[in-house]
Amino acid sequence: MIPIKKMIDVYNDALLNKELEITLPLYLKESIIKWCHEVDRFYATDQTVYNDQLWAELSSSINSAQWDFTITKDEADFIRKKYLRMECLE
Repeated sequence: MIPIKKMIDVYNDALLNKELEITLPLYLKESIIKWCHEVDRFYATDQTVYNDQLWAELSSSINSAQWDFTITKDEADFIRKKYLRMECLE
């Protein structure tokens, strides 16, 4: 379990475009926080493999928010590129 203070710190450090990301649904914010924590752990321990389940969870959360019309396609593409390093094709 990730301490809430650490989750908030990781989330705040991760945000560059706060105007967009402040309005995200809670489940998407939680997925971002967990993914950022995993990336931090990956680099801190010199791991060779990260937890792809968390990558998939974040990807699914982005897709859900997009198809629920909670975020736009452009916002979803921005988040995919920023956190998942995915380039989105038109």
